[in-house]
Amino acid sequence: MRGIIKTSSIEYLNSQETKALLASISDLRDRAITILILSTGVFLAEVVEVKTQDIDWTKRTLQITGKRNREIPLNDETYDALVKWNNARPKTPHDALFLASKGKVQGLSKRAIDHLLRGYGQDAKISQPVSAQLLRATFAIRLFKKGLSIKDAAVVLGIQDFVSLKRYQDAAQNPPNPPPPTTITDAISQLDNRPTSTKLLNKLFPLDTPTSSALVGLSVDKCAITPDILFGRERIAQDIRRMLDKGQSILLTGPTGIGKSHLLDHLAFKYDCHAVYFERPLPIKSLLTTLCDHAFPNYQSHLSSKATTQDLLDYISRSKESPPDAASAVSSMGPLSLPILIIDNLDQIKSADVDVIDTLMEQFTIIAATDDKKKRLDPLWWKFKEEELAPLHDDDIRTLIRHLTAHLTISDYDMLENHITSEANGYPLAVVDMVNQLTHCNTVDTQSIRQLQHSVGVTYRDWSFAFIILWSIIVCLRFIALGIHSFEGYILAGIGTSVFLVVKYFLMRAR
Repeated sequence: MRGIIKTSSIEYLNSQETKALLASISDLRDRAITILILSTGVFLAEVVEVKTQDIDWTKRTLQITGKRNREIPLNDETYDALVKWNNARPKTPHDALFLASKGKVQGLSKRAIDHLLRGYGQDAKISQPVSAQLLRATFAIRLFKKGLSIKDAAVVLGIQDFVSLKRYQDAAQNPPNPPPPTTITDAISQLDNRPTSTKLLNKLFPLDTPTSSALVGLSVDKCAITPDILFGRERIAQDIRRMLDKGQSILLTGPTGIGKSHLLDHLAFKYDCHAVYFERPLPIKSLLTTLCDHAFPNYQSHLSSKATTQDLLDYISRSKESPPDAASAVSSMGPLSLPILIIDNLDQIKSADVDVIDTLMEQFTIIAATDDKKKRLDPLWWKFKEEELAPLHDDDIRTLIRHLTAHLTISDYDMLENHITSEANGYPLAVVDMVNQLTHCNTVDTQSIRQLQHSVGVTYRDWSFAFIILWSIIVCLRFIALGIHSFEGYILAGIGTSVFLVVKYFLMRAR
């Protein structure tokens, strides 16, 4: 291919070389970088500093900040290239628009961009090294060929040096009948290297306006759900608070991982100082001591330092004191006089301690949670209003995934979201566990996503009854064949017995 044009000591690419360069680039990120420089004339240092929030997708403009602060319109070719890269860009809290594809998640360096441009120039058979400065000069000269004034060009290029601008204008070599003066937006819109058919299709089927691919503002330090946030449990939390305010004790039930503990944490957060939270009810004396510290601050003046569990329980039963913050609690939480007791893992109590909890229920409103309603504790369960938590809907699970993965860099977020949603079966703890498996990854790639699994995503079915019925049928067929003297039937039944035993063996090994 012919060498780069040199006019007035300015090097730039002609239209054939520009098209050849773009044809050699298939990578969405690298293509977006090249088109951005060719169609806006931004400096290499400015490309490195472009953030996801610097692009106004609605106005189709790029905001350059710094000492050359300016707003540059984007033509259709540039807009489409940036949209496609933005959609493919890994979901990450890092706000640099152009990210390095290897190593630590960070923005591309000037050296890396220079290197990739030089490589694509060689692929396009361009004799001279292709650089950001060469592409910027190409943009400036094409801009002047469209009839843009020096004053408007200075705004777009971010320079005020008249001599430099004049050199670009002279290098444009305007024809004898120069084009009429044009606006900045019109001039840039004409710098579209795509074929006419592509432009027409773009007009008929424009790309959707994207949202920013950076998860700015959602970053968390750990894969955990803070007590102030609920996912899909807002309505049940409101219903529970209304019942608690009326003095109704409630028991949350459901399998492990369904979100009972987090809902208790949320209620403790909402009630603040007007609730006493216990992660477990044992030892029972420690529970009573903590309760007295909160609800009856002066209890030590009425009891000895060696007070027994029964002494503490008797004091709580006969005490008519109110907590010192009762007035503030009434004004903020409703007509409450004593704190609400929030007890997780209530099934861990001993049978001998049932009477203690029973006595506390006469004095306090209790919300508790249990994974297993043990039969020996039935007299206690009967005193609660049971609220069974159901698995979260897929939409709520997806919202939870987005919250927990906000600090991760993910190559294919849709794949991750669909995979975790499928594996979690509506269990929020399963989502947390699987996201925690990814925290060691610098970038979460598709292989890491495929390896994610959780036991709640596996459904087990009990086929014991079917095996018993099938075995009975085979045995009966053998006796029937023996009774009717059917040698063939007897052989077939025997083969069926052997096949049944082999299949049963391997199925049991695979469990």
